[in-house]
Amino acid sequence: MRGRGRTWRLGRNARSRVPSCPFHHPQVGTLTLTSQSLHVEGTPGRRIGVYTAEPGTPDHDALLLLDMTAPRPAQGLTPAPKSTRQQL
Repeated sequence: MRGRGRTWRLGRNARSRVPSCPFHHPQVGTLTLTSQSLHVEGTPGRRIGVYTAEPGTPDHDALLLLDMTAPRPAQGLTPAPKSTRQQL
């Protein structure tokens, strides 16, 4: 087995190669998140960026705090009809 399986057998965590980036948020301060870029199937050239923090770290705690304090959409709202949505 090559690739990730070999990395785990050698005792190195494959996540160590995932890029990380510091962010500053006015409510929780500076946190360092790892990033991944994912291809969107059926949409050539489109990608989704995902940022995460290792569970149990202060960065993860900061993300949880932001999630708990983020405004929630009002109940009963529905998305606008497709004809009125702005194309990106």
